Amino acid sequence: MLPFALSNGICSLNPKVDRLAFSALMEVDKDGRRYGAKFAKSVICSKARMTYNKVNKILAGDKGLREEYAFLVETAET
Repeated sequence: MLPFALSNGICSLNPKVDRLAFSALMEVDKDGRRYGAKFAKSVICSKARMTYNKVNKILAGDKGLREEYAFLVETAET
């Protein structure tokens, strides 16, 4: 386990904070088959801190959470 200062600091995807990353970018056809892939340096910027419980409630139709996280709902459902 990482120390708290790291796991909730520089190593955490805190909302609205850019983080340098190394990403695997894959192209997938309509049947789910990968037909292209590459690795690249990237920047990740998380939009919100979520929990599995909140995401499950959003997907189950919790109206309040769906309104609070409306900017993420479409992405969560795809």
